[in-house]
Amino acid sequence: MKNLFIPIVIGVFLLSCNESESLQVDQIRIQVDREYALAGQDSILIDAEIIGPSPAEAENITLEYLANGVPLTGPFFLPQERGNFELSARYESTESNRITVEVFDLADDIEALNLTYDGYSLLTTHAWSVAGTFTLEGLIGSRSFPISSDQSTFYANGEPLTSAEGLHFPEAGDYEIVAEVSNIQSNTIQLKVRPEKAYPLKTLPVVFHVYSADVNLRDLDRLIDTLNNSFNRQAYATDQVLSGSVNPNAVDLFLRFERAQTSPEGVRTDAAGVQIIPAPNGIYSSLTQGRFNNLEEEYGWDPDEYINIWLADGYEFSFPPFDGSSEGIDARGIVYSPILESGSLEGLPSLEFPDPRNPIGAPEEFSQAILLRRGSVAGEHPDYIVNRMGFFLGLFDTFEFSCAKKGDYCADTFFPDFDQLTGSIIDKVPSCEGPDFFLNNHMSINRNYTSFTYDQRERVRFVLENALFRP
Repeated sequence: MKNLFIPIVIGVFLLSCNESESLQVDQIRIQVDREYALAGQDSILIDAEIIGPSPAEAENITLEYLANGVPLTGPFFLPQERGNFELSARYESTESNRITVEVFDLADDIEALNLTYDGYSLLTTHAWSVAGTFTLEGLIGSRSFPISSDQSTFYANGEPLTSAEGLHFPEAGDYEIVAEVSNIQSNTIQLKVRPEKAYPLKTLPVVFHVYSADVNLRDLDRLIDTLNNSFNRQAYATDQVLSGSVNPNAVDLFLRFERAQTSPEGVRTDAAGVQIIPAPNGIYSSLTQGRFNNLEEEYGWDPDEYINIWLADGYEFSFPPFDGSSEGIDARGIVYSPILESGSLEGLPSLEFPDPRNPIGAPEEFSQAILLRRGSVAGEHPDYIVNRMGFFLGLFDTFEFSCAKKGDYCADTFFPDFDQLTGSIIDKVPSCEGPDFFLNNHMSINRNYTSFTYDQRERVRFVLENALFRP
């Protein structure tokens, strides 16, 4: 037994010596994620680099972290009182560099408050219309600190708010939002809330003039459904709170489109609201502007009673003859902005208030209809008809490739700042006005259409009451 016992004891002794042997640490370097903090609020992270052992060995070394020489529970420091604190780390006899952090008290040291707002300054009293995000910072000298909602009080027109998150105003008016901490008030954010408006549902009869050998009534019905899903949004008439990606000014336009049930002579047609236009020698070719004008004069229905939509396989058009109307032209469709018979609306020509810089000429010279390329609209992009109908009813695109352009004359739509765009237009994009937003307006460049806005509805309803050649 003695011969067996001796080597076993020696083996255990050697193993014990290896386990207790200290690793050689030459140096410890620390850095912190911030050099100033608020007492009781900000945690300071201490990051250490161990020099000497191999990376694998360093992973097994447990450092001791200290604040003013007092050990901490880990590599972080949550100060509970104001003052200067010296942070360090050590391993056995090796100590790190020391970093002094300054800790302030929110109530005693705060000098000023900076309140910022990310969202629309225009809202409505609709249940789904909520304000954007408020961010409050405290300023101490040149340093800034984020301040949470439970450390501050928000006010709207002097009345305290229970919360500034998801802020909704049931009453119309102008609101001034401020925040307060320890009797110090922030700057003011101004919001304007517009009242709900219940317009009567207006039905707009549509006639499709098809200059093509290929027509499918189901495609035409799909175009009508697409228009109704956009201009007559019943979902917006509920108390449902819409997604945060939707403009809080989204509204129902209370417009319903339908294929005309009778002709101008009062005769009910077999294919309601559809007129097949014959082609010379039965061969359909691209429409020239002159050919289209002749067909419109011969086959067009009364534009004061019907919306005339022409579908053709192709067209060869020059730009319209007055400034601004080219806004409604692209490869898939042509539409002329309306001409106002009475009143005035920014961006539109008016007979009652003519603009010498933009002569109208004879109104009858201009198209009183919408011309669409049949294949791209009825087949590939049925939602494109919504954008064209928007132009027809007095709207403009909610984007330009320069922030210097005038825009769409609606204060509650943002314009993207393409110079600052770094990601996809499917995501939030920077705006010329400041806040990031989603390109989801029906008049935007994106395909993710979801809404029209309060101001856009005001334009459309004004046009329907005051424009020439609109039912």
